[in-house]
Amino acid sequence: MNFSSIFALFAGPIPTGTITAPVVEPTETPLSGATEPATTQVVELTQSPSPTNTPVPTHTQTSSILLTTTPVVCPDFNGITKFENNARFVADLTIPDGTVLSPGKGFVKTWYVQNTGTSTWTLDYVAAFGKGESMSALLPFHFPSDVSPRQCVEISIQMVAPKVVGSYFGLWLLQISERKDTTFGFGDTNLGGLSVNIVVQSPATTP
Repeated sequence: MNFSSIFALFAGPIPTGTITAPVVEPTETPLSGATEPATTQVVELTQSPSPTNTPVPTHTQTSSILLTTTPVVCPDFNGITKFENNARFVADLTIPDGTVLSPGKGFVKTWYVQNTGTSTWTLDYVAAFGKGESMSALLPFHFPSDVSPRQCVEISIQMVAPKVVGSYFGLWLLQISERKDTTFGFGDTNLGGLSVNIVVQSPATTP
């Protein structure tokens, strides 16, 4: 995909259960001078499951991270750029194009991107929703660290798959700040963004 860009002893309540000790049968008193080996009682603690009120699971943006690929190496960049801010898409680290998700499933999309401009990207830089399906990720996501020219960075956004089955596409743009008029892009045109392409399908049902 092109230009399409994510922690002594047991402490807690004493478990409920039963303590079962084997019955010790009475023994005859040994004769004077005779010795009897010491008897060790084995006490077994068994924990009986107790009913708990399990809350109904709810979907959040951090419910899971899916389909992580093999980490990639930041490539060399020996080109000449005419842009102060410019990027190069390297790889999808999670959620490749066409990933199938169940309705309402939370996931984290991560792109690997290289700084091919002349300026250092700072924590003020963001990936902001541009167009398509937002997948519950409308707010800008700030870069996780400073990124010097020719260095790479993982840009991750927490998302939620739509609840209606179908194919979905979303585009996130790189910006110098949260202001929409500070957008920059990729390659010679310095345009484009990071995309997500997923397919939402209901889980298979057993007849």
